[in-house]
Amino acid sequence: MNDNPNIDKNKQYVWGNPELSIFWKIYREKMAFGKVKPGVKDALSKLMNENFEVDLLLARPLEKYVSLKRRLVEYFELNGIKYNYMNLGFHSKKEFLEEHKYDILIDNDMRYVKEAGEVGVIPILFGRDANYKGYQTDNWDEIPLLVSEIIDAKKRWYFEIQKGKFYFMNLEKYTFRHESIFYLIKLFYYIAAVKAKN
Repeated sequence: MNDNPNIDKNKQYVWGNPELSIFWKIYREKMAFGKVKPGVKDALSKLMNENFEVDLLLARPLEKYVSLKRRLVEYFELNGIKYNYMNLGFHSKKEFLEEHKYDILIDNDMRYVKEAGEVGVIPILFGRDANYKGYQTDNWDEIPLLVSEIIDAKKRWYFEIQKGKFYFMNLEKYTFRHESIFYLIKLFYYIAAVKAKN
């Protein structure tokens, strides 16, 4: 963009400026492929080795990202990142999560974290937000432990309901564990959703 005569290096641009539209059109796909966060490769491999299904979800419109799927596959292969399936171009993450019966969503966008919770999917915020009381982390190394804890808690909760031992305390414990172990799963700009195979 430095070579573009329409760009003023001293001006601060905001969304809606025509110059940003030019920038976004040129660099949209290039910006989606940055350095993989530390621990991602090992965390996803560990989850898959523990029989979890790890899917990548991306609701971006495919017509705006011409070669997105091919480039994503190449990007993940190049970085040794394993996953089960990649879902692209759907209209609503919330509806997709509910329809496909996911257990956990890892996302860095609070809007999707809240929507996941609304449809019974346990959200993990990748990042830190002092106002959010759910699971959250900015460390991929903690993800496999967190996912296992969530799934184990869910199994215990179902077991107690089946035995007629439903207590609101268990639901509270399951939903709002102490903040020091709130973790989250999110891969760069892409969302990893984890489905328990059993």
